[in-house]
Parts: sequence; structure tokens; C-alpha cells
Amino acid sequence: MKTQFTELRRLSDKELLARVHSIAQKERQASACLIAHLAELESRELYLPEGCSSMFTYCTQILRFSEQEAYTRIRAGRVAARFPVVLDRLADGSLNMTAVVLLAPHLTESNHEELFAAARHRTRHEVEKLIAALRPLPAVPTILRKLPVKQGEPQNVDALFPENAGNVVENPTALSRPAIVLPLAPQLYKLQVTITEETQQKLKQAQELIRHQIPDGSTAKILDRALDLLVEKLKKQKFGGEGRKRRRTPSGPLPSRTGRDRGRFA
Repeated sequence: MKTQFTELRRLSDKELLARVHSIAQKERQASACLIAHLAELESRELYLPEGCSSMFTYCTQILRFSEQEAYTRIRAGRVAARFPVVLDRLADGSLNMTAVVLLAPHLTESNHEELFAAARHRTRHEVEKLIAALRPLPAVPTILRKLPVKQGEPQNVDALFPENAGNVVENPTALSRPAIVLPLAPQLYKLQVTITEETQQKLKQAQELIRHQIPDGSTAKILDRALDLLVEKLKKQKFGGEGRKRRRTPSGPLPSRTGRDRGRFA
């Protein structure tokens, strides 16, 4: 490997860029080919003679994929078995496996071509918005609960958040888990986040203080109001709004700092 890096350093910028593009294309083609083979292997249940009870076990224990890699490839393979055209989309890079897995539950004989085209070169978030527009969901209720995590034991993420089962988190802790923001419908999102006891107390205090303006104590409305204030403050800090006010030089002589004036201007 060290020799390989030594050889790479001898390449010109143009040669390196060309080689990276070529390797990326070959990787996409190899991935599409692998998915096709995995789909056929699963259809024949060839994981059973290999001593595995499921395709997932075969992928993790025999092929040594991570749990997330196995999950993604198996789901993509099942989509390919139904709609083989997806292999061409994966090979040319117009679709990635994340997009295919997200689209999987919503694909039908009548809409798969349209959805593949709509998801072309889209990010995960853009594909989630596409699905939200396709299958709008109602607003979710606000839920605030203490997580049942025992001292010294890892949090069972899948049990707490079953809608994200399959998304493997290694050594999860309450605050290291990223917030989940999912589109429910056009202009409507679901936010799921873990907060500390201190933050929960601040939220409770804010709900009481603003009750005359937001009678129902809506967490979503309070969050929106708080973000308005935070964004405005950060804009002033970044673009110098407050700084310019502090640097303004008063006209006329400076006030005295002695006697009675010291108390007035301190």
C-alpha cells in the first residue's frame, strides 16, 4: 500500500482526476453487478447450504459486510429482482443505493420508471421530500419522554425508534445520536432529537413564560420562535450589526468619569 501511494504521488493532477473518475465508474458497475448476483443468490436460497439461516446472515458472516451494508444491498437486490432497470441506473450513477432503498416501499409496475427518473442524481433529503409529496403523512404529535437507559448499558436504538430499525449505530449514547429530520408532506417535517434534563427544563420554562402568546405551549411554535431570535442574533454577529453599534464614536466631548458622572456612565 505504501508503494501504491508513492506511485500515485507521481501522477499529474489531470492524470489523478481521470483515474479517480474511472475507478468510481468501475466501482458503480461492480456494485450493480454484485447486487444482481445477490438477488439471484437469494432467489435460489443458496445461503442455506452455506450454513446461514438468512440472506442477512450470509452477507454479514460470509461476505463480511457490515449490518448496514448488508441491509442496503439486500433491499437493493430485491428491488432489482422486481425492476431490473434499476441496475442500469446504479451502474451509470444516476441512482445510488440509498435512493433505491428509500424508494423501495413505494415502487409499483406503473410508477417505477417515473420515480427512478424523479430521483435521478438526488440527495437523500431530496428523495425523502419526493416520497413525502407522493405519500403525504399527517403531522405527528409532540412527545417528550425520558429514555429508559440503564447506567453502563448501551441504548437500544431500534427499540426506541422502530421506524429507523436497520440503521445501525455503534456504541450509541443519548447525546451522540444525531437529530432525525424527516419530511412528512410538502412543507411539513418531523423532528426527533434527544435532549438533556437541563434543556427539558428550559423548554418547560419557555412554555410557561410564553403561555400568553402560545396558549397550547406548542413545542414546534416555541422552537420556531427561538430559532428566529437565534438566527437574527447570529446574523448580527456575523455581519457586524452589533459591532458597528459598539464602534460608533459619539459626537462632542467624552463624558466625565469622575464624581457623579461616574455613576451615570459606568
